[in-house]
Amino acid sequence: MKETTNTVSEEGLIKKVKIVIKQKVDFISDRFNSLPLRAKQVAVITFGMIISMACMILVVHAIQAEIVNTNPIDKITLPKDTFMNNADSTNKLIPVGKLKGEINGEFEAFYVAVDGEGQAYINRNSSFGASRFVKSEEWQPISRKQLEAYEKELHFIPHQAKGLKP
Repeated sequence: MKETTNTVSEEGLIKKVKIVIKQKVDFISDRFNSLPLRAKQVAVITFGMIISMACMILVVHAIQAEIVNTNPIDKITLPKDTFMNNADSTNKLIPVGKLKGEINGEFEAFYVAVDGEGQAYINRNSSFGASRFVKSEEWQPISRKQLEAYEKELHFIPHQAKGLKP
């Protein structure tokens, strides 16, 4: 019962607001129509110029903000490009991720890591122990050109500890 009372009072309030708005619009319309023709033209042209300038400012601001926010995205970031932790960098390798996929009909999968000087290494037969990122005979050095060639052919999976997090 209370809801119907609220609905009726809301409808009555809406009708009153519509009547008041119509009276104000009619008053402004009568005042504008009573102006001389030249004054009407100047008012309409001035209003149009103000609105068009506001639109242009909004568009220019949006374009400038878009240019400022463009960020280049690298595929694989190596230590020359990132901050490195130099503690015990002689033996330890920093994991970058894993490359896997098919090259010439054969499946390839290997881990990629880098040392403190920025040299990239790959490991096709990695152990899963705590010392799997310690430089050993399993880790073979690879040049940046070879790594880029593999990157074009294979799918890169970033290392969970160092990769991008959602």
